[in-house]
Amino acid sequence: AKYKHNLAFGSILLMFGFFIFNLSSILLKNVASQNTIGNVENLNATQYLNTIPENLYSKIEQYFPIVVVFYIIGIALQLFVIVKGYNKLARFKKENLSLVSEGWNDIFKKVTANLKISKHIKFHLSSIVNVPLVIGYLKPIVLFPVALVNELDNDQVEAILIHELSHIRRNDFLLNLIKTAIETFLFFNPFVWMAGRFIHIEREHACDDLVLKLTGKPLNYAHALLKLELLKDKNSPAYALAATGKTQNLYQRIKRITNMKTNYLNAKQQMAALTLGIACLFSVAWINPAKKEIKKTTKKVEIISAKNISTNAVVFMDTTKKRKIKIVTVDANGKKTEYNSVKD
Repeated sequence: AKYKHNLAFGSILLMFGFFIFNLSSILLKNVASQNTIGNVENLNATQYLNTIPENLYSKIEQYFPIVVVFYIIGIALQLFVIVKGYNKLARFKKENLSLVSEGWNDIFKKVTANLKISKHIKFHLSSIVNVPLVIGYLKPIVLFPVALVNELDNDQVEAILIHELSHIRRNDFLLNLIKTAIETFLFFNPFVWMAGRFIHIEREHACDDLVLKLTGKPLNYAHALLKLELLKDKNSPAYALAATGKTQNLYQRIKRITNMKTNYLNAKQQMAALTLGIACLFSVAWINPAKKEIKKTTKKVEIISAKNISTNAVVFMDTTKKRKIKIVTVDANGKKTEYNSVKD
């Protein structure tokens, strides 16, 4: 999940880089055309534009003012939503806060030490938030809803704290600011929104992986997330880093967490089956030679001596379909005599 998140974030940075490059190329082209100064770089930057028929380009160019107006309106709407969301977060950091219990504070200190976070982080209860969340980068604060005080046990509180503090450890709040700024400028690009959604999903998965790595209790953590979802209201803060997220994403996360436990158990069962299979192969290797020895002895029986016969006799019992008997006698001079039946 961590590598998928980094790949998605790199793709959104790459798209923004191409946008800046193309914009600067067009601006340089306009400046060069106004000053009637041409150079190789400007020609190379606008070479693809020269391949467009002039009449088609002139038709497209007449709509540019309308496109610019819609682009400015889109950015204005995006900025309005962002400012409204961060004003709401600023209010959450200051209003209706209360201290946590000593037990929860001890768990918070232990988790912070285990994650090796050196920042000074505040931990408070809030009566106006509905899910645990992290706000801020330079002075981060972790907020828990007051309604969770009697709903979660200590193990579940530890799991949720690991998830929230892992956002601080990964600098997710700062990365989320960068992602939001890029989405504001490139709001018209659907691939940017797809990458942003993928970043959000894999960011939560990466934090979930860290929780499972440190606690080793996937079912307990999934139960805690389900409790948070049942207590969550629809009016959640937009730009905070919450432990639950959207309902559909939460169901997928719970399914993923429980599947991770199932896969772990299957791996143990597969290892046991592999060990048993190897043991069976060794057993068959030892048993098969013994069976071959038994089959050979049924085909040939050597008689050392026989009554009333002074010579040695060797009896061959042919175990073919006709079941014929062949008797060979050897006297003292080495003469062999063959008989096809006992009567002979």
